[in-house]
Amino acid sequence: MSQFDNSLSDLSNCIFKLKRDLIRKTRTIDKISFINNHVLRTPVTSIQGLLYLLETLNHKEEVWQLIGLLRKQVEDLDKVTRKINQSTSLEDY
Repeated sequence: MSQFDNSLSDLSNCIFKLKRDLIRKTRTIDKISFINNHVLRTPVTSIQGLLYLLETLNHKEEVWQLIGLLRKQVEDLDKVTRKINQSTSLEDY
C-alpha cells in the first residue's frame, strides 16, 4: 500500500468515527428533548392549570401566599424546560 492509500484509509476511519459519534450525540439530544417535552413539561402544565383553578377560589391570606410561592417555582421550572427545548433544538445546528 502506498502512503496515499494509508492516508486515505486513516481519513476514512476518522470520518467513520466522527459520523458514529455524531449519530450517538444526536440520539442523546433526542432523548433529552423527549424527556423534557413529555416527562417534565406534562407536570409543569398540570400544575399551572391547577394553580389557575386554585386562584379562582376564595382563600385565606396564608393560602394566597403559598399559591404565590408555588406559582414562582413552577414559572422557574417552566423557564428551565423551555431553555432545554431551545438548547436541544436541532434547528440551531
